[in-house]
Amino acid sequence: MRPLSVSEVDEVFQLRLTLEPAAVALRRARLAKPTNIATPRRNRCAPSNARARGALARRTSAISTAAFHLALIVPRGQPVTHEILQRLHTLFAALRAHAPAAGRAHAARDPRAQRAVRNAWAKGDARGARRLTQRHIEETRDELAAVLA
Repeated sequence: MRPLSVSEVDEVFQLRLTLEPAAVALRRARLAKPTNIATPRRNRCAPSNARARGALARRTSAISTAAFHLALIVPRGQPVTHEILQRLHTLFAALRAHAPAAGRAHAARDPRAQRAVRNAWAKGDARGARRLTQRHIEETRDELAAVLA
């Protein structure tokens, strides 16, 4: 895949910021029943399929980062949103492949940010999960902007 232009990077993050935090909060709100609250803790955010669970267990690449984010939404309940976000995460992975310094900076901070999102999600805090997801995406965008500048 070819490297993304600065305007394409900006577009990827604008779209992610528009869609992803709301999709995470919507899934959390839909799963707010007491019987579902334990699931994220048990499965590290209740991934939607075995492939996502495997990626979450490895957490060693942009692919597993994407799996984490995509696992926080409901593919069957939000199929179009899921497909769009999947494509945006693929573009992000390509960007990281072409900007290794950005990948290293992101990898150092990513587990802490993801843990905070997962914990809010697991507690049933849809607003907190939305806010933390937004902050996580913004921090990633800002790190990349600094590297690409």
